[in-house]
Amino acid sequence: MKEKVNNKIKIFTIFDPIPVNGDISFPTPHKKTNKLELVYIGRFDYDKQKNLSELFTALSKINEAFELKIFGEGEDKAKLSRYANSIGISACIKWMGFQTDIWKLIKKTDALILTSKYEGLPTVLIEALAHGIPVISSNCSTGPEDIVVDKYNGYLYKLGSVNELVKKISKIGDIELINEPYELQKTAMKFSPQNYLLRMIQALDSLDRGTSVDE
Repeated sequence: MKEKVNNKIKIFTIFDPIPVNGDISFPTPHKKTNKLELVYIGRFDYDKQKNLSELFTALSKINEAFELKIFGEGEDKAKLSRYANSIGISACIKWMGFQTDIWKLIKKTDALILTSKYEGLPTVLIEALAHGIPVISSNCSTGPEDIVVDKYNGYLYKLGSVNELVKKISKIGDIELINEPYELQKTAMKFSPQNYLLRMIQALDSLDRGTSVDE
């Protein structure tokens, strides 16, 4: 929302409303297993927007066992599958296909990962946090930085920096709220429909009174 006031443009950030009261996927404290359990949800792009080849490359360089569950569809699946095989990680990837209720299928995971080159507001990060799951995301130009508080509810890494992504994946256990799923859920609350309405009302009131709204 923006309005010209005294030749100046007042701009307010009002995020799209997203339900954030989902069931916690695994309410008990995080327990370290003998391998990392990772999740990706979205379209299968090799090096276009979703940039899954960057995730695959990083996973080929980590020094611990892992399993990556991939939910979704996309025309690049065959290309990605061949690439995974060429770098020796195909046995560690589970292609879960399209699912209508993904979150009920995710009973245990260490983090959801997003390696996008660009986003608007990546709702999958918000939904993961709403289910008590920490996130790792590229710090692409818009979106992730509004959601991820680095080292607190997840990690941000510089897009294109595979080595940094490798380090962030290896340090999942250092995320401050890793053992606090309900606290992780709270970090998504600013995107709730209730807060959307509140911010809309505050913005309209601010324009009416000529004051500002804290973001």
